[in-house]
Amino acid sequence: MRNKFFKLLLTVGLTSSALFAQCDKSLLEKIKATIGEKRKMVDALTVCKKWLYKDELSIFVMTFPVAGTSEENLEDGLAEYDVHTVVYDTKQKAIQNHLYQEALYSSDAVRLEKIRIDTARYNLNKDTRAFGITAIYRGASRANPYNIDSLDLYISDEKSLRKVLEVVISEDGGEWDTNCAGDFYDSKSIVLITKHKTNGFYDLSLKRTSLSSHTYLKNNECEETQKPKTYQTLPFKYDGKVYKVYKSKKQKEALK
Repeated sequence: MRNKFFKLLLTVGLTSSALFAQCDKSLLEKIKATIGEKRKMVDALTVCKKWLYKDELSIFVMTFPVAGTSEENLEDGLAEYDVHTVVYDTKQKAIQNHLYQEALYSSDAVRLEKIRIDTARYNLNKDTRAFGITAIYRGASRANPYNIDSLDLYISDEKSLRKVLEVVISEDGGEWDTNCAGDFYDSKSIVLITKHKTNGFYDLSLKRTSLSSHTYLKNNECEETQKPKTYQTLPFKYDGKVYKVYKSKKQKEALK
């Protein structure tokens, strides 16, 4: 199981660069000028994608280091990033919606390696489809591997572009002696849309599957034992502004 923690950063970097290469650079610069942004984008963390939900719309995620970030820290991945998320109408050649978030992402020992736009069918009601932005973090420690992917869902409507959900969809890590002995865990989640509505939006359900294992040296061979998988379901309801984990009256009372 531990082998999955050691991924080639070169591969991740090439993938990020390829995503940026797919963007229309002249259009990126036009959008950047329109929103009044003068900083240089972080190419590896700037992505764009056509939103097949509506042929004329494209999504741009433009990432910039916060003011005062040194080149050395930026090269080492020790930085915070401001993000401009833009929904662009290619037919009208105009920005439909724009959201600026200061210090949205932070990268340090657990480094922000990649951003991905998710245009799966997140139909929150018959008139509203959200899109996702996934931030992929990779830890640098060999003895204490740690990786995490977070998903944010956004709604673009006539009023604004806004974030409505923040969840972790993948997390794995552990601690070992870098030879064999150690403990590891792996958790994966998916977001499902239910048929029940709250405040006009369908309730969401986060289905989480977790697995843990222990490795040890026996007769000069590295052995592994796995615990049974565990399953958890977290219900989310829309409160009129964002989705929040729903707690029953009994759960609320237990927390008091």
